[in-house]
Amino acid sequence: MPLFFHIEPPLRYTLRERNRLKRWLRQVVAAENARLGDLNFIYCTDDYLLDLNRQYLNHHTLTDVITFDHSDEAGLIAGDIFISIDRVKDNATQFKTSTDDELRRVMVHGTLHLLGYGDKTADQKREMTQKENEYLALWQAETEQNLPKMPNNIQHNPNVANFARPNEPITLTYIG
Repeated sequence: MPLFFHIEPPLRYTLRERNRLKRWLRQVVAAENARLGDLNFIYCTDDYLLDLNRQYLNHHTLTDVITFDHSDEAGLIAGDIFISIDRVKDNATQFKTSTDDELRRVMVHGTLHLLGYGDKTADQKREMTQKENEYLALWQAETEQNLPKMPNNIQHNPNVANFARPNEPITLTYIG
């Protein structure tokens, strides 16, 4: 059940939290009652993914993810998930989220394709988005669970936090 992350040159990108990503993706697969075979995430540029899109799918448009299924038995997922970091960054800007959050959405999207979920119809897209959100919440819950507890003499300042953007620091007030 190897899970690999590859950076395809000429892309220069640092993937953070690799071990945590592996653990999370294994949880996703297990939650869908499947087993994990060899799964490769290949991070690349728009040009690289566009070439794959033309060659294998006869599509002539940019995309954020292409999934190739290599499973050879029911209940086992294996494949290659190609992700354009260029598209992920643009999507993050467009949807006002962090690049890391958007990358996790695209990673779980590709994984869900291997698990049998589609996104061609409106109903399939709704179900796919619901599943993406469910598994992103699992990631977030683990993040919150691992945050250090605030000491009793530190209080959250709600007047500042209400205006904070995602991923910006929240002002805390020391009461001493």
